[in-house]
Amino acid sequence: MKRKPIKIIKVRPIPLSFHLDLDRDGVFDKNDCRPFDPRKQHIRGDVPEDVTKYIKDNPSFRETAHRMDLVHLGSEEGGWTTTYHKFGIVPLKEEFVPKEERDYRGETITYGKKKGTKSIPRKAGLIYRGMSWQEYQNSLKRGYFKSRGGYNIGASQKGATCASRSPEQAMSYASWFTPFPKTPTPEEPGVVVAFEENALWEGNNLYTGSSNEVQRKGIIPLSEMEEVYVFQMEKFIPGHMEIIKDAHGMQSGSRSGPRVEGTWRRIK
Repeated sequence: MKRKPIKIIKVRPIPLSFHLDLDRDGVFDKNDCRPFDPRKQHIRGDVPEDVTKYIKDNPSFRETAHRMDLVHLGSEEGGWTTTYHKFGIVPLKEEFVPKEERDYRGETITYGKKKGTKSIPRKAGLIYRGMSWQEYQNSLKRGYFKSRGGYNIGASQKGATCASRSPEQAMSYASWFTPFPKTPTPEEPGVVVAFEENALWEGNNLYTGSSNEVQRKGIIPLSEMEEVYVFQMEKFIPGHMEIIKDAHGMQSGSRSGPRVEGTWRRIK
């Protein structure tokens, strides 16, 4: 039985309004995140000024507030003059509907069924990297791929761009398993890029214990990009975060990143 040919679609790139980091040293820096801009920061509700400042100064919370809405769910007083400020995390302009049993758990937001596949086919000779929409657009703009390394493990991966021979692993890093500030949204989906595997890629199973994972130092030219898949949002399960204020000042409290479900569509 012959397979139907995959339809290649074109996705219009979104304009970028934040600093493009060229990763000259391979070290993540908080200044590489989008600069704080109160006109573009998406915080809803009656939020105390010192809490807003804490979000401004925290790279993860700041990036989250630029990409998604932080909905202030209220503040609770605890013992020893401790205050817990709770926020729900939803895509831009979406409503946060609390579940009855817990006020910081939101009801699932649905976007309908999308044409696509639940998995990306594994092909010999290709390796797959899951990434955020921002990383993909940055790479196209500067002409090559190179990770900032902000979430790499240990000194052995400093300056390395990691990938996997397993498309399932790359899919997870671009969707539900990604750090919560980079969770896909309908406007900024996750992306999986397949590269040709050559001698410049080395196995990193000594560092991670996985025979599928590989890494590469230096830049990866766009010419080595073989296939590109984009995540299509079907469900967004809102997350939550907490900021604690006590006698010692502000600190991050408990949090649960958003979860997403959807399909994948090949665009290259």
